[in-house]
Amino acid sequence: MNASLRALIVEIDGASPQLLDPMLDRGLLPTLSSLAETGASGPLRSQVPLHGTSAWSSLHTGTNPGKHGVFGPFVYEGYDWVHTDVNAPREPALWEILAYHGLSSTVVNVPFATSGESVAAVPAACPPASSVDEDLSAVREAIGEYRLSPEPGVEGAERALVDQRLAAFSHLLDVAAPDVGIVRFESPGRVNRGDADREQLYRAIDAGLGDLLERVDADLVVVASAYGLAQSCGHELRVNEFLHRRGYLESGPCRGKPATPTEAECVAEPIGSGPIDRVIGGTRRVLPRALLGRGSRSVDLAGSTAYLRSPVEYGLRVNRRGREPDGVVGADRYETLRSELIETLRDLTAPNGDPAFTDVVRREAYLWGPHVDEAPDVVAIPNEGVSLSAALGGEVFDSRGGTPCRTPTGYLAVAGPGIDPRTLSDAHLFDVAPTVLAALSLPLSDRMDGAPLPVAPRTGRMSYPQPATDAAIETDGGRR
Repeated sequence: MNASLRALIVEIDGASPQLLDPMLDRGLLPTLSSLAETGASGPLRSQVPLHGTSAWSSLHTGTNPGKHGVFGPFVYEGYDWVHTDVNAPREPALWEILAYHGLSSTVVNVPFATSGESVAAVPAACPPASSVDEDLSAVREAIGEYRLSPEPGVEGAERALVDQRLAAFSHLLDVAAPDVGIVRFESPGRVNRGDADREQLYRAIDAGLGDLLERVDADLVVVASAYGLAQSCGHELRVNEFLHRRGYLESGPCRGKPATPTEAECVAEPIGSGPIDRVIGGTRRVLPRALLGRGSRSVDLAGSTAYLRSPVEYGLRVNRRGREPDGVVGADRYETLRSELIETLRDLTAPNGDPAFTDVVRREAYLWGPHVDEAPDVVAIPNEGVSLSAALGGEVFDSRGGTPCRTPTGYLAVAGPGIDPRTLSDAHLFDVAPTVLAALSLPLSDRMDGAPLPVAPRTGRMSYPQPATDAAIETDGGRR
């Protein structure tokens, strides 16, 4: 007997039209093609920042990062940082709203999803969990190996993750019999690989989705990607090196003081596993590999006027007096400095002659809400083919070869009874959760920034309780 679901939501990291369309045209993704032909589909405009922890939080809550408070994989305490907690979003996620209305969910490999009375969840690799929970242990006992991230150095490790996600999801559908199921697949394009390997992984995800639809009767099917991927990022822009040369950033000797984190350190390594580890005041910290590789200089955050804390934030943080521990920029200079930084970055050109950034503005253009002051003060969105780095030293621009880049356009397909075939031309990341709730005839949160797409009926709004969260967590790393 097939499982019955009110909604099946399948999430794929980095599934941009730029990557999907050529495979759809060649008939390599029959399941996605069928959903697009029978339902509504099109590009999904994303947000700033584009890191998965923030973008997926926006998709699940229907709010911008200034409201849900997740700007990336790290939380900053002054000039120091720790990993974002697994319960970090400060707005209720879709499965929490469903539970409020008495609907249960099975959630596999989705950032910030944790098990509860109405939620059976298997965690994602990022943010790191503080412990192995009961649902994950039960899944491993039932299906065998289940990894949170690919096994390093093993051929076919990413392909194995697809099978493990499907096996875990199918097992929980059987034992939990939820009303709604949500499963996320890691992007096949987030690592530097050839087109044939990337196609093989997308085809595996498509085949897995087809198998799910064979055994699940779902009233609503949603396939979504919170951001896209371009196949190549031609140049790395070392923003802090640029700011240092322009006199906005100070540097000092690298003496083990915590520096700006990098995206690669989202999943922590155990102490003693390599030269990047440092222990600061009894607490593990990681210094960027790029900085340590140069071995001599690190960003002096306290002495700087502005800096890039992390490439995934897409913006500059001003060392503002009264907010940062040793702030140097007073209120009388803050707006003038932001204007100056905006003009400086707008004038920067990449080696190919194109502007380095597609947009450089005050953060208020993209972010609003009670937590906006935790964000960068100036938003800077890199142009296609440019990736950001917090490293110091070397040239301002460095060749990146074929490394993929995140792009601000993902993908959305919505299918089900009553949904006519159509092209979605103006869908936004914030609209996904409202669309699912409206399709289920449930009220939206009155704090959501998005609205139901035309495929779903209009519905009312209500005030949902905000989750109690602790934004930061310390982990001991290792396999979880």
